[in-house]
Amino acid sequence: MRWDVIISESIEDKKDNLGVFNWNFESISLGLNSLVSSKIKDCEWALRVNSSPVHGIEDGSEVWTQEIFLVPKKNKKLSYSGETKIFHSKSLQTIDGQIGLIELVNQEIKEKRWDIKSNPLGFSTHDGEPCWHIRLYGVSQNEEE
Repeated sequence: MRWDVIISESIEDKKDNLGVFNWNFESISLGLNSLVSSKIKDCEWALRVNSSPVHGIEDGSEVWTQEIFLVPKKNKKLSYSGETKIFHSKSLQTIDGQIGLIELVNQEIKEKRWDIKSNPLGFSTHDGEPCWHIRLYGVSQNEEE
């Protein structure tokens, strides 16, 4: 499984008029709806069933986000150890060498230590700093289970 988060400055597309040397140009900033629809239309990626758009701060700007996951080619049933852990980061993306939550979560999933089960992405502030967070579940390492 691979987890990702779509990030946009708005929910709907925004048109920006740019004037350069008496020429008017129209620029469109794609909103969350367009970005998510574009990503999932080929059926390789899907929305997480229990996820909703989350409003937060990424790299100093207000953003809207939506969780998606890469649809696995084979559906493997995992056994869970009963452990849970909240993973968190100031940003979703890796910025200036500080690992973002997306990369952190995907490392844990790839190494088969932790997995996303049913808890959605969240955002809050802690001590005045942005904090993106998600609860992951321990994957059982016992082959007999």
